Amino acid sequence: MGKALGSIRLGPRLYAISQEIRPSLTVADIGSDHVLLPLFLLEKQGIPEAIITELGDGPYKRAQSTIEKSPWRNCIQLRQGDGLQPLRKGEAGSVVIAGLGGDTITEILERDWQKAESFQHYVLQPMSRAAVLRECLAERGWPIERETLVGEKDKIFVIISVRPGRSPYYLSPLEKDLGPVILRSDSPWKNAYLQSWRKKYQKVVQGIRQAGAPEQELRLEEYLQKIEALEVMAGVSHS
Repeated sequence: MGKALGSIRLGPRLYAISQEIRPSLTVADIGSDHVLLPLFLLEKQGIPEAIITELGDGPYKRAQSTIEKSPWRNCIQLRQGDGLQPLRKGEAGSVVIAGLGGDTITEILERDWQKAESFQHYVLQPMSRAAVLRECLAERGWPIERETLVGEKDKIFVIISVRPGRSPYYLSPLEKDLGPVILRSDSPWKNAYLQSWRKKYQKVVQGIRQAGAPEQELRLEEYLQKIEALEVMAGVSHS
């Protein structure tokens, strides 16, 4: 179940995101999902201010209507624009980018690294292609501080807490896909998460074998190694 405060109820995914926010910081929410997260943060965690950005006219107008009815309307700024573009450098402490593909989140950061690096902390929640995002963070030198798994509606979501940095680091193929912190964690969702990735890898292996293309041998070996590593972690035995 989600957590509620007054009339605001967050599902497990948004609640887990809220727990990564530092209460003393102004929060910018890039695409706000009906303004639920900023309102919750203002009421429960006492953030000083929220900045909401929406790109499309429809989401912008819905957010505007919700804010106008809220007792926190004087603490929320709503701006229309793409990604980080509506923000001024350094005006937010924490930036939330959730519910987008990992490749899209990567593109948002890459458009203006100077601006992106002016904010203290990010909470990123990729819906897909998290490996693209993690690879970008590693190459840029942004350390991953925390990775959280949370289940909602038969899906497992990954929440990544990062801060800007300047020391690039290496991630293995498995760490890019599943997350370096998650692989070392003891999350209650970890086993199901590992099994879901094992099944994905097995489907890829099956496809490569059916294609029978000799040039895919290296790729096949990479995926077999990933499967073996996951089986070791999960304690899977072959009979």
